[in-house]
Amino acid sequence: MDNLKAITPLGSSTPRQDQVAGVTLVENCDVALASVAQRMGATISGLDLPAVGKSLAGDPFSVFWTAPGQWMIEAPMNSHEDIVPALLQHLDGAVSITEQSGGWARFDISGEGTIPVLERLVMLDLDALQPGDTARSTLDHIGVFLIRRGAQKFTLYAPRSSAASLHHALLQAMRAVL
Repeated sequence: MDNLKAITPLGSSTPRQDQVAGVTLVENCDVALASVAQRMGATISGLDLPAVGKSLAGDPFSVFWTAPGQWMIEAPMNSHEDIVPALLQHLDGAVSITEQSGGWARFDISGEGTIPVLERLVMLDLDALQPGDTARSTLDHIGVFLIRRGAQKFTLYAPRSSAASLHHALLQAMRAVL
């Protein structure tokens, strides 16, 4: 049998962490991810789902809005590596659930100076986003989901195939601004 070895979206055996002048950029691989889509005319119960442009932090599931009737659900990878069966136990109603963990790269950026860094890269009014808000945007021509986690803390999700380009853009902006 082949001896397969997991790698991060940036192609390493361990997640990357960079720091420039108090701003920290972390490749976060510790999150299981699934998309949930509400079927036409159906209602969903069993899990709090945020409104348009919002996210909800919870234990073990955190949820962020992605489109009308659609959400991404996060859970700790160590306890929810197979997230779909766990979600099926919590969600009632006609929903479609799709495993997404391997398809997305997550980067967490935090620290004083985070907003000026992101302002160079996304066309969003970051001051208008409150903790718990989420937005869909582009960053250096890459489609991203941006979640404001705190005053100076954000999460960015992008397709795994764009991880290196997203990381490069973020790191270059950090070096230019800070």
